[in-house]
Amino acid sequence: MRRWTGEAKLATVATAAVLLLLNVWSWAPSIGGRWPDQPPGAEIVELFGFPAIWRADRWESDDVRLIPSALETAPFRLPTDRMARTGRITRQAALAYNLTFAAAGAVGVGLAVDAHTSGRWTRRRVGMVAALAAAGVGMVAAAPLVRIERLTW
Repeated sequence: MRRWTGEAKLATVATAAVLLLLNVWSWAPSIGGRWPDQPPGAEIVELFGFPAIWRADRWESDDVRLIPSALETAPFRLPTDRMARTGRITRQAALAYNLTFAAAGAVGVGLAVDAHTSGRWTRRRVGMVAALAAAGVGMVAAAPLVRIERLTW
């Protein structure tokens, strides 16, 4: 068995790093005021995970002025240091699902880059890359089956 090219190894590591980053950073936080039946204040809900949401954190503050500053700097910086975390939901099955997706994606990209740089697109490699790509698309489509469905704090 031939070893992968340096480009293929780099592409595999880079793909895995990007997909893992998508799982540890909240790219689309929900920022706003509290529900009408609660006292005025700010609330932020951070959702983590791609393709399935595996963790949700809820932050609250009595300071309504945090909303505009949070909207200006989200998703790169949130004022959670001035807020209290009032809830966390974690779903381990969704995290395992996302890690499987990341591994399959990284291997698929690595195989494709290796075949391209070495000029060896065999039927077997084409089939493996196509199967991994189809599995990835299927996993993105099926993610709602394993993600956190309801945020019940």
